[in-house]
Amino acid sequence: MRIFLSYRRRDTQHAAGRLADRLNRRFGSDNVFVDVTSPPPGVDYHDYITQAIEQCDVLLAIIGAEWINARTAAGTRRLDEADDLMRLEIAAGLERGIPVVPVLVDDASKPRADQLPPELAALASRQAIRISHASFDVDSDRLIASLTKRRKSRRNVLIAAAIGAITVAATAAVVISPPHAPSATSRTLSPPASSAVKPVSWQNSPTKSPATALPSAASQTRAGSPLPFMTDSRSLQKLKCRGLAC
Repeated sequence: MRIFLSYRRRDTQHAAGRLADRLNRRFGSDNVFVDVTSPPPGVDYHDYITQAIEQCDVLLAIIGAEWINARTAAGTRRLDEADDLMRLEIAAGLERGIPVVPVLVDDASKPRADQLPPELAALASRQAIRISHASFDVDSDRLIASLTKRRKSRRNVLIAAAIGAITVAATAAVVISPPHAPSATSRTLSPPASSAVKPVSWQNSPTKSPATALPSAASQTRAGSPLPFMTDSRSLQKLKCRGLAC
């Protein structure tokens, strides 16, 4: 979770520094943005805070007793200045749609909508949390617990969304997968229909059974083979004429 702290130095610098230390220990210094130490030297602060808020998950608007009525050197209210940094920070968080938490320091009151510029009016309806010097440890622990719970909830939502996306993708892949065509090997090995061996019907054979089936005399004679098993008189006469039974 990335946390952005927005505050006025003259109003709540001490409270913001203490809170940043606690947040650093819990979430890591790389995940806590504090304008006093975070921007590298020479970097434009307007561009830097815009990029930082675009990456953060929550913005803490630290509000002290003088926050609403802080004045410029010319006597105008700072919130009414278009380039007021705290105004820019909070407006960027509200526009992005991330949680913007008013953190009320000591006896500070949450501002009303009619006390705020139009782009900050939504801050008046955000649930606030209070921290005080006397009970700072307890108050900051309560704030950290709330942020930790939000982080776990967000992680669960992301995990559920990832699982849902994987399930949908897997289901879609099964539904649209085309049937497998027969491979070239299987088509080559399949015998042609004309070469299929037809079963022999022994009922239509002139012989009685496969065991006693013998070639015909005509076929054996054409092959030039002797026929010692032919014992009828006609066959013997033919053999005598050929000189085979003298």
